[in-house]
Amino acid sequence: MIFHKRAFLVPVFALLLGWPIAQADDSEVNPTVSQNDLLIARHAEDILSSEKKWNKADDRICPPSEKTFSIYCALEKSSADLNIPFSHRSAVMQQARFLIDKKFAPNNQYDHRLMDFNNDPKTDFPTVTHFLHSLEETIATILNTEKPKH
Repeated sequence: MIFHKRAFLVPVFALLLGWPIAQADDSEVNPTVSQNDLLIARHAEDILSSEKKWNKADDRICPPSEKTFSIYCALEKSSADLNIPFSHRSAVMQQARFLIDKKFAPNNQYDHRLMDFNNDPKTDFPTVTHFLHSLEETIATILNTEKPKH
């Protein structure tokens, strides 16, 4: 194995300069919500406006040409439709995961919360619409209670 000085020095210099370094995927990261997150949640409700549009067998692969959408893919498509960069760990995605944990499937043993909740035999379309509405309400509540920092 060849040791590359650059591979070692770049992270060291980044730390010294105070630059952020990518960390392991943190499933509990809690980014600050923004108005964009509220727009994404609202539009995802529109995307899943009927049961015919719901994909009950999510695999977290969301082709742009798809006509049915899981919860995960509806949120991803919503971001794309609104020209808002999509991130797997964005605030709206994380708030959706937290909502599953707290309200819709507490004590779950899901490996992938959004996909597994979507695919759970106990999850029906009324639950999906209730979930998306609750996500919108959760984000709106957070935005209304956050105090601007001066």
